[in-house]
Amino acid sequence: MIADPPRLSMLSTYQGLPQEVYALSAARAISALGAFVYPFLTLTLTTRLEMSSAEAGVVVSLMGLTSLCGSALGGWLSDIRSKVGVIIGAQLGCALSLGLAGFVSDSLWLIPPLLLSTLSISCIRPASSALIAELTPRHQRARAFSLGHLGTNLGFSIGPLLAGFLFKRAPEWIFWGDGLTTALSSLIVWRALRGYTPHAHEEPAHSTPSTQALDLEAAVEGSVWGVLRARPQLLMYAGLSLLTAMGYAQITFSLPITLSALVGESSADVFGWVMSGNGLFVLLLTPLLTFNSDHTPHLKALARGAILFALGFGVLALSPALLPVALGVSWPLYALLTLSVALWTAGEVYTFNHGSAFVAQETPSSHRGRVNGALPLIIGLTRSLAPLLSGALMAHINLQSLWLLIGGLSFCASLGFVWMRVRLGEER
Repeated sequence: MIADPPRLSMLSTYQGLPQEVYALSAARAISALGAFVYPFLTLTLTTRLEMSSAEAGVVVSLMGLTSLCGSALGGWLSDIRSKVGVIIGAQLGCALSLGLAGFVSDSLWLIPPLLLSTLSISCIRPASSALIAELTPRHQRARAFSLGHLGTNLGFSIGPLLAGFLFKRAPEWIFWGDGLTTALSSLIVWRALRGYTPHAHEEPAHSTPSTQALDLEAAVEGSVWGVLRARPQLLMYAGLSLLTAMGYAQITFSLPITLSALVGESSADVFGWVMSGNGLFVLLLTPLLTFNSDHTPHLKALARGAILFALGFGVLALSPALLPVALGVSWPLYALLTLSVALWTAGEVYTFNHGSAFVAQETPSSHRGRVNGALPLIIGLTRSLAPLLSGALMAHINLQSLWLLIGGLSFCASLGFVWMRVRLGEER
């Protein structure tokens, strides 16, 4: 009889991971700590460069397209070159571009180095995801991806505060500071992974992955599109992730519009409080949910995450009904928003941890970089279109109906993940 896998204690959730994973997570935290440019990008374009909203929108959209191209490029390079080399090279390219941007921060010459830095930084995520999958055995991957996510959000919880201080006092240091932390991040990766060579991992006796699951990670020949055609479960995952991504994109588009309708000029303050709450809940919930779902099959955890998204977005359908109360007393609205943020943040944790681990276990080792570049490309295009679609819907339906629809899409995604689990097997 096979023994049950040992349970982690809450304090040991991230113990026992490869040392390289700790280094990558620390590098992510430091890089995110100095992520000054992008949170204040719109303000930089409209106030310092005096662009109109339409002109700034064109630049932001161009950077979004550049980011998608960078993701595809980074995935391709990480499959034919050293993943560590791709990460370090991209970090140094980003650091140099941001350093140059600091010298031209008051002119339109700022845009080219910004685009170069965006292209460079976007190469990192697919290479990093592929490297973590390569560094860790299957039973540790959800925890490894969780630690990286935690490090990133730890940095982001502090970085914007520093950027806000610098924005008016020393705006060029918005770029130089971001570049310096990115360069420091590359140094950490270099010191920890220099001389690294891939090696096979032995799964513990209690893991007992199926032969089919192990075969899915075996190297194959052919293009990434051939791999995706041969593994429809990856395309199914991407399609269902589109539904949750459609909802997640509304946090920065439809939610501010909803808050503006509720509290008028106070909407910016309330929205800032929401985003701070998201960062706080990520830090609190990531270790807890990672601990509780350590041995949960990935598709089951993804279904759970999609349900939490559905509940979190669905709760927002109640907010317009609170308008008369919210105008007089703010606490009911804050309570409702707190509940919503807690729910969809929990969904975010499940979705990121187990989504990344599911893709890793279903992808051949020879194509991990390209698949990790292609899937975000598919999902990112939909996320880019989400504001356009929801903006068109707002002309025909009220805010309550919009949030119910968004929650309904996530609920459909949850049903889809349940169906995938039935079809592929409970252990997946």
